[in-house]
Amino acid sequence: MTWLLPAFLATGALASLPVLLHLLRRKPKQFIQFPSLRFLGPRILRESRKHRIRRWIVLAMRCLLILLIAAAFARPFFPKNSDPTGMVTVFVVDNSMSMQTSGRWESLQSWSNSFSAKLRPGDQAGVMLMAPSPAWLVPVTDDISAVKTALANFKPGFTAARYNPALQLAGATLAGLPANVRHLVWISDHQHTGWREVDFNQPLPPGVTLHFPQPPAAPSRQAAILNTHIAESSEGYILNLEIQQFLPAQDTRTLSIHANGTLLAQHNIELTSSETASLRIDIPAPPGTALQIRAELDPDDLPADDIAFGVFDAQSGPAVLTLPTPGQTDFLSHAIASSQQASTQSFRTVSNTTDDWSVAVVNGTGQLDDPDHRAKINAHLQAGGSVWVMVDGSKIQAEWLSEHGISVRAVRKADALSVRDWDLDHPLLSAFAGESLLPLLRIEFRSGWALEGDALLPLARWADQSTAVAELSTGRGRMLLTGFPATRESSTLPLTGGAFVPFVHQALTWLHGAGAAPQTVLAGEPLELPGERGTWKAILSNGEIPPREVERVIVPETPGIFEFLSGTTRRIYAVNPPPQESDPAQWPNADWLTLQSAEPAPKPTRLASMNILNEQTEQRGTLWWWLIAVTILLMLAEVSLANRTAP
Repeated sequence: MTWLLPAFLATGALASLPVLLHLLRRKPKQFIQFPSLRFLGPRILRESRKHRIRRWIVLAMRCLLILLIAAAFARPFFPKNSDPTGMVTVFVVDNSMSMQTSGRWESLQSWSNSFSAKLRPGDQAGVMLMAPSPAWLVPVTDDISAVKTALANFKPGFTAARYNPALQLAGATLAGLPANVRHLVWISDHQHTGWREVDFNQPLPPGVTLHFPQPPAAPSRQAAILNTHIAESSEGYILNLEIQQFLPAQDTRTLSIHANGTLLAQHNIELTSSETASLRIDIPAPPGTALQIRAELDPDDLPADDIAFGVFDAQSGPAVLTLPTPGQTDFLSHAIASSQQASTQSFRTVSNTTDDWSVAVVNGTGQLDDPDHRAKINAHLQAGGSVWVMVDGSKIQAEWLSEHGISVRAVRKADALSVRDWDLDHPLLSAFAGESLLPLLRIEFRSGWALEGDALLPLARWADQSTAVAELSTGRGRMLLTGFPATRESSTLPLTGGAFVPFVHQALTWLHGAGAAPQTVLAGEPLELPGERGTWKAILSNGEIPPREVERVIVPETPGIFEFLSGTTRRIYAVNPPPQESDPAQWPNADWLTLQSAEPAPKPTRLASMNILNEQTEQRGTLWWWLIAVTILLMLAEVSLANRTAP
């Protein structure tokens, strides 16, 4: 017998505690005789001896209880022979979308069967999946039939595969197992995007023999819908599609557009492999209509990427709370509306704190003069939300900012009213990446406010080096502060479309962060949901997917249109295949065997075998549960006997 967690045996030393307490209760050595009780002496003596024996038995039982509990937590088991004998094989299976190419998995499955057929009783094997991250379909086991069944019933998925994490995990697992022979069978189509992160100068541990299949034949016909985006227009909606042709060099495909379950249109499109076709399709529908779009090409050798989904739900997109000061032009709402058609992330504006919103913009005093609105914005920050404060120096706004440790002062010098020293690495300026900041630098400011606070992170400064734009983390939320409001009286910024619209959109996108989950996501990528707990349900998908309860984050693995419900919050998401999986290009250099170490395999030791094998053996054993059962029975017996023992 051995122990999985032997450190718990040290707690057996607590068995000395009952012994110590027993010694402290020893009978006093001074005897005082009471005349009225002298005739009961022999009987009392006999009873005293009986109780003394019982106390010793209770003491032994208490010590044994402590030892049994310590032994149970140390997880005892009878190990199998850990001498390195037999063979260990790990099948690493590429379960990414490209494996759905016609005939590809069947060919690789036939190739891998030659290795599974060599497994004999006493050998071990396991099946590992690559995507979206390495995971054991069947952990390393001596149940060879379970491994063969898993390989026979396997079906490729829709996510993207990265080869390096699975390769490293499989190699490390094999290196730690007791065996004379270790095989790593790589079942993959050698897609270029999977191999590009692998360092071929770093071989796997010595002793691991690698087996790679020959690259499969390229598909004869392959195209993919790479991107879908729906935007509002003056006459309804616009569906923007990008279609990439891979093989052959030229082809004619039929594109069908379904809107809310109804065939809307069909188009014959000419595709060329050197170009990406961008299509714009008008969808007539009243404003505010919720759309569920399915775009579908006639099937080719990889049908999985011939279907793409898109959604538009005015009530489920990211919402921005804007309550401008009465009497002022609402430039902010106009900028948000202008960015909807030019960006893949659309925002909508709401004007009441009772609505569902995820970012608040404090532009003046519109939200702060109402105590109820003010309390809701504070609660939103503490709950992890985001707020953009456009500082205008008003008394109500200054008082609210002081509650968060921020003070403001007017920039008095006219020559200081220019914003410079922008933090070019901050996501706030990613809308200008590769472009010139000249539109921002040309803004003319007529008034401005310097920001002061110990926790502020400056993002831009006024000419006098005071802070003009800053970031602040408060509670679980974050705040963006700009020392100028979006008013014509303050600056020319609202009138500069080339600067104001992209700046507003990028600021809102950054403030939303991960919480501003777009309505179109990719299979295999984590999606942060707008609720701690809710139900994830398929509306339209490839195959039957039962509803399930999810918490905060989900990794959707199947394309389709899905609904998330959490209390009164409802979101609709379109999940599409990862575009990199559509590219049939394979790794150009067949240098995979350089990953096999040229060093001789180290001689396995008994100590090296006490890892995965012992853990699996203990998990299949029942000795731990028997110890718990004996402990409970002994505890009941100890309580019963202790109650019959005189003090």
